[in-house]
Amino acid sequence: MSPVADLKTRIVRSATGILRKSGLKRMAQAEVAKKANIRQSHLTYYFPTRSDLVIEVARNALGPLRETLGSFVSPKIQHVLDSKIQKVVASICNDVGRTRALLGLMVESDEDQKLKNEILSVVKEQINMVALLLGKSKEDPQVQLVNAALMGTGFLRYLDAHPPEFTQEMVRVLGEWLKKTPSEKGSE
Repeated sequence: MSPVADLKTRIVRSATGILRKSGLKRMAQAEVAKKANIRQSHLTYYFPTRSDLVIEVARNALGPLRETLGSFVSPKIQHVLDSKIQKVVASICNDVGRTRALLGLMVESDEDQKLKNEILSVVKEQINMVALLLGKSKEDPQVQLVNAALMGTGFLRYLDAHPPEFTQEMVRVLGEWLKKTPSEKGSE
């Protein structure tokens, strides 16, 4: 990695760490520069505006979600998908730092259409991956419901409304529900 790429990576990782731990309000340039162990002028050289830094942090913070979900789309693992999906979903929902980062980025995107588009692209990718995992169209109501359940469960976990065990139980129940045929659901 070149020295410039290394410095930019250090800045983004430092900012992402602050975002995940303390929220977007604490992700001030001075704090990021201090954590990255650089002068603030270096930070503003590579990221001239707060928006530039926030967008790069969004890509960095949301990247692991893309990778985690993407790793389960391979057709080679269909026979073990059930338990793996439950583990991944529980992991995603219990990652309070990820949820804090996403919520902060969503609030910030009210003022920044470019950031809003970046977040929307990640959400659409997540919906597409859920659709692939379920073998359904991305417009299918079950796909939309699963995606909403993932986001809502993460949000409730962030608020500490439920302990991790409850989140795991919600994931298990969601998995059971998804296994049922449409005719079984209709008879409930």
